[in-house]
Amino acid sequence: MLRYLDLTLAAVVLLGLNVWTTQDNAAYAFGLAGAELTGVRGKRPFVVGGIAIAMVLALSGIYEALPQYLVLLGVLIPPLGGTIIGDYVFVWRGTLPPLARTRFVRFRWTCAAAYVTGTVVAFGTDQLALGLPPVQGIVAAILAVPLFEALARRAGWHTTHVVLAAETR
Repeated sequence: MLRYLDLTLAAVVLLGLNVWTTQDNAAYAFGLAGAELTGVRGKRPFVVGGIAIAMVLALSGIYEALPQYLVLLGVLIPPLGGTIIGDYVFVWRGTLPPLARTRFVRFRWTCAAAYVTGTVVAFGTDQLALGLPPVQGIVAAILAVPLFEALARRAGWHTTHVVLAAETR
């Protein structure tokens, strides 16, 4: 709107102030991460660079892709929580073993398969416009954990972490 009033410079300044005041924590985190990754002593160049990138993205109209991005997050993230809940409730029966006495397996394909199942269900129900895809992804992942654990046990595969016996004195 300001561009149509020949106030483009004012619009850019306003955008810069908006990014600075609403995203100051993100700019600081971006600067800190950039300084740590590159070994540069100061954060300032990264903070300024991050704000410049944010302004360019805002001016390019990236906000038009925001709904699709939020839908993507709603498809990908909730099944992860469902997998954690399903593992805690069905595999560990609500009590986690002490970390000091646990020998961890490198990769638990049963949980990965449950996550993929939840993600596929969330994506499919989103594409078909059925219900609430994130909730359906969570429920599918929760229910898939014991299913895949049972299939692994039936096949004779060991998929869970090993809890070592407590030392007695």
